[in-house]
Amino acid sequence: MKKIVIFSSLTGNTQKVANSIANALNCKSVNYTQISLDELRNYDFIAVGFYINKGDMDSEFKEFASKIRSKKLGIFITMGADANSQYAQKTIDDFRAKFISQNNEVLTTFCSQGAIDPKIIEKMREMAAIYPDDERYQITPDREARWLQASTHPDETDLKNAKNAFLALKI
Repeated sequence: MKKIVIFSSLTGNTQKVANSIANALNCKSVNYTQISLDELRNYDFIAVGFYINKGDMDSEFKEFASKIRSKKLGIFITMGADANSQYAQKTIDDFRAKFISQNNEVLTTFCSQGAIDPKIIEKMREMAAIYPDDERYQITPDREARWLQASTHPDETDLKNAKNAFLALKI
């Protein structure tokens, strides 16, 4: 079976997970900007990875991913939120459904927490200063703790878990 890992990464978190999965599957890992949809037709299995920003893929990758059809896939995502949270599970379930609706067969999924882009944290701090009474933007000790906790991910355990999720496919 011919396999490939493709990904979209802003800060390098998703690329780290992609490389770990590619190592496990003994295939190459490629940023989606470096491969055409025509080239993807040559692969039997595609591991598709992307980062989550405001609950969605980045817009350029979303356009690319919307054209992946009739393939066997594994989906992996990175996000600032806890990978074991209900939010993370709902997010991965939503993307599984999206890819299935494009006539793909989703064989596995994986979610890893990832460090949040410092530019996003800075923007949140700016919004908190502009809208101090808006709970969405308040910088609480709990939020600070979540940001700090996310800053260490993906870690070696995350990378090992990603490998294991895809090795379990035995493809």
